[in-house]
Amino acid sequence: MTIDLMEPFTEGAREMLSIMLGLECGHHSITGDPQAQVLAGYMDLVGAVKGRLVLSFTRDDATRFVGEMLAMESEEIDDEILGDGVGEMVNIVAGVAKARLSATPHAFDLTVPGVVFGESLVAGLTEVGAPVSENVKTDIGEFMVSVWFDDG
Repeated sequence: MTIDLMEPFTEGAREMLSIMLGLECGHHSITGDPQAQVLAGYMDLVGAVKGRLVLSFTRDDATRFVGEMLAMESEEIDDEILGDGVGEMVNIVAGVAKARLSATPHAFDLTVPGVVFGESLVAGLTEVGAPVSENVKTDIGEFMVSVWFDDG
């Protein structure tokens, strides 16, 4: 996968943050290891091109984003609410990227998002090789957008 293909996914993150949370993205850096985070939402990308989108967070950052999205206090957010919120964030980012890539050889269809917590995050993330990742930073927290495409 080339870094050029990452842009539709980071555009999706920017749009999701702007529309849902009224936040602007700060610095983007292409670095990091999505497995170093403790919570991730993911979606497999299927069709002519196969891959995976992962948004990975610390628990505190995920709680702040979901709290902002749902206008809830951190104490009110349990694992079910947190998982639903992160899954919705993945849906939005993937939907924007799907629209941007629909007329290219990298077009894909969406699947149902999943969310993993803790140790289970490490299992299965590298099944399709190394990702291209970007850290997305805002005033309330940050998360990593990682994309794998199976070019084989």
